[in-house]
Amino acid sequence: MQKKRSALGLFFSYFFRGIVVILAIVIIALSVILVKGVIKGKNLRAKNSNKSAVDQSILTEHGDPDDLLTSTGGSTQSTEDGSTEDGLGDDSTIKSSENLKIVVLNATEVYGLAGSWTSKLQEAGYTDVTAANSFATYENTSILVAEAGMGTDLLKYFPNADLSVGSVGQDETDADVEGVQIFIIIGASDAGE
Repeated sequence: MQKKRSALGLFFSYFFRGIVVILAIVIIALSVILVKGVIKGKNLRAKNSNKSAVDQSILTEHGDPDDLLTSTGGSTQSTEDGSTEDGLGDDSTIKSSENLKIVVLNATEVYGLAGSWTSKLQEAGYTDVTAANSFATYENTSILVAEAGMGTDLLKYFPNADLSVGSVGQDETDADVEGVQIFIIIGASDAGE
């Protein structure tokens, strides 16, 4: 003999079945969202790694990749007044920064970036270079010099950097700013080195 279910028993039976079905749908939907997020993250990382990859054809034109640090990076054409199209003047007007006090500031999320650039500059002959951190992040690299005419020789290492007369305050960095003649604030544009 089959037992008759009460209306309340039937209600709870269907209610719990409905809850289980709804939970299953929610779990499936969250799984789909998670998988899409993981795929999107992988695609974004792949896209960013492609941006920072060096075109091998550039390296073969210049030879050894380390030679790129010491090259002037392209040609300039002289104008009638003796200056060049890049606005830096001819080589005789470029003052050397090799013996000036330089601080390289990491203004990115990349750990050790200022130290890496400091080592490269020291290997290239710059004698008084130290690394520190900027408290702000920058998209583009900026070179701040104590007076006009300084730092133009550094543009061969940071060709897309903004070069201007200026300084960094003690509230903007963890570096000792006293006596610094050139600040190189490394932005995300030069994070790939």
